[in-house]
Amino acid sequence: MNAKIYEKKLAKAVIARAIKDLGGGDAAQFNLAQAYIESPQFKSHCRMSGFPDRLFDSLITLAALSPVQRKVSSKQITKVLREDYADD
Repeated sequence: MNAKIYEKKLAKAVIARAIKDLGGGDAAQFNLAQAYIESPQFKSHCRMSGFPDRLFDSLITLAALSPVQRKVSSKQITKVLREDYADD
C-alpha cells in the first residue's frame, strides 16, 4: 500500500475513533478525545484525510453538548464523513 494512502486511512481512523469517544459514556476517553481534537495533530490529520476545516468547530461544539446530544450528534457526524469523504 502506498504510504500516502496508508497515512490517509490511518488519519481517518484516528479521527473516527475520537468522534466515537466524544459520543461515548466513558469520561476518560472523552477527555482524551477532546485533548486530541484541540491538538495540532488533529488539524494535520484533517488535512491528510481531506476532511473540511469546519470539522474542528463542529467537534468543539459537540464536546459542549449534553451526553445524549453528543451520542446522537457523533453518529450523525461520522455518517456524513463516511458518506461524503469515502475513499474512492
